[in-house]
Amino acid sequence: MASLPSPFADYTQLVEGFAAVGLSEKDMVVLSGRAKCGAFSQRLYGFSGPWAINGTDPTLDPEYAKVLK
Repeated sequence: MASLPSPFADYTQLVEGFAAVGLSEKDMVVLSGRAKCGAFSQRLYGFSGPWAINGTDPTLDPEYAKVLK
């Protein structure tokens, strides 16, 4: 059984992780958009720190974050 990717994985790691189990980038976006994981949501909406951008983790790809929101 494959494990879920880390909520701290970058875009490339996520694409590679989903591809490793036969899922496309589109599948990744659809499934990620449905995610209810607290750690994941925290990176989109409740991230705090000196580099936070409108509550979003600045290490997330800005376009990917926009799609997920």
